[in-house]
Amino acid sequence: MTTRSNAYWDRRANQRMAEYHRDAEETIHIVNRAYDKSLLDIEGAIDRILGKYVRESGLPQSEALSLLNSPITRVEWEAIKAQYMKVHDPTLRRQLLNKLNAPAYAARISGMEALKADIYIQSKVIADVEIAQSTNSYIKTIDQAYYRSIFDMQQGLGLAFEFATIPTKVVEEILRNPWSGEHFSQRVWKNTDHLAEQVIDVIAGGFESGISYKQMTDQLAERMEVGKFAASRLIRTESTYMANAAEIEAYKEAEIEKYMFVATLDLRTSHTCQELDGKIFLVSEAKAGVNLPAMHPFCRSTTRAVLDADIANRLQRRARNPITGEVETLPPGMTYKEWRASLAKQHGADRVAAMEKMARNRSADKMQYNKFKELIGKDAGSSFAAFQDTKYITPDKWAALKRQVSTFRKIEAGSSSDAYKDRLRDTYRYFKQEGHEFTIHALNRVEGPKTGKGKMSFTRDDVGNLLKQPANYRQPDGKQVYYRDGLSAVQATDTGEIVSIVTRAKARTDWEVL
Repeated sequence: MTTRSNAYWDRRANQRMAEYHRDAEETIHIVNRAYDKSLLDIEGAIDRILGKYVRESGLPQSEALSLLNSPITRVEWEAIKAQYMKVHDPTLRRQLLNKLNAPAYAARISGMEALKADIYIQSKVIADVEIAQSTNSYIKTIDQAYYRSIFDMQQGLGLAFEFATIPTKVVEEILRNPWSGEHFSQRVWKNTDHLAEQVIDVIAGGFESGISYKQMTDQLAERMEVGKFAASRLIRTESTYMANAAEIEAYKEAEIEKYMFVATLDLRTSHTCQELDGKIFLVSEAKAGVNLPAMHPFCRSTTRAVLDADIANRLQRRARNPITGEVETLPPGMTYKEWRASLAKQHGADRVAAMEKMARNRSADKMQYNKFKELIGKDAGSSFAAFQDTKYITPDKWAALKRQVSTFRKIEAGSSSDAYKDRLRDTYRYFKQEGHEFTIHALNRVEGPKTGKGKMSFTRDDVGNLLKQPANYRQPDGKQVYYRDGLSAVQATDTGEIVSIVTRAKARTDWEVL
């Protein structure tokens, strides 16, 4: 760069990466605590199933195996299953519930099967903590890397050029496309699956071989240390990738065309990074694992901008169009009010006002999005950006989304079994994809018991086929009715929701034919 030596800017690049790794250490510390807590919970699970006397006075191998092979009560099993509530991530929770509700756990459950399930739950509690903490850490790293790179470029040029903030959609794109080609949450899931398998092997093998309780817990602690190592490797490596991907976005923002690969100059640097150190690549061709760090697990390499002689002349005042996402060069002397007016003229005042609300409410909306995701999963939106688009740009979809959240809250608050609640949620989504919303009352009519005098049995598909035909009656209160072959569905006039499913031999006399 212009005012200081290349060695100085290489050193600054390495210092930035070291700072990001220090931030990653805080995340690793929190995740390690989750592993330690899980070890204590697993030891507690062994105590619950085999009794404290196993570790206090020892238990003959034959008796231990007998207890492990004996069935536990349904109450004990439900208490174990209830631990899934410790997991907050909606995707993790759903996958966990699917496993716990699998046919393998439908009949009598032995102590060993219960112990395996308990261990699996603990592994997903770890995954939940790791995904939540690392996601927050990665977002922080992306923001810091983007702005610190801009700052260093300004220092290098001696020019305080203006720049746009990094868009939410770009941050989410970086999070979705990690260096390994597999989303980091999937890696966490696989790592914790492997951990659960290893812990189960230790316990099963320990009781079969008759080793002491102390030996068994020592082996469990060793397995937890292996899990911690896998977690720290993933967090450190992904942090390297996230930082470098954000720096590439900073180069694009500043219209920098080339960057230099910068390896850490010490004896731990890999041969791959040694070979790439100092090489120059096009920003447009940056690809993680090929010419952009991370190149391998625990990679510490980074990049720095390569500035052309005329770059300062090209760094005119620019702004990112909040509607299109494109960076635009502004006419000299254009004021904020003039820029704002040009946006309104180009895209409409309502659209610009909505985008302003998105920016102003980003923090509160993020919390709302996370709450919605925890309750309704991917129905909350494929991304935070999509969620905000729904909230501020498509009011009808937003109203429907809030109705779904309300219905799912009622499902969650009910006293029914987890399996029945899952059926209600699945039925809601089944009809939603066909263009129909159902209230909790209507869902219970579909999935609930259908026995008793005057009751007619019907399936979800029967209701679906009924709703494929147009409504053919109207009630006195204005609600429309779909009625055929003894089955009727009642639809609200204001929201369009199906509010009830009723079986009746013939149409009511007070129904108006449509």
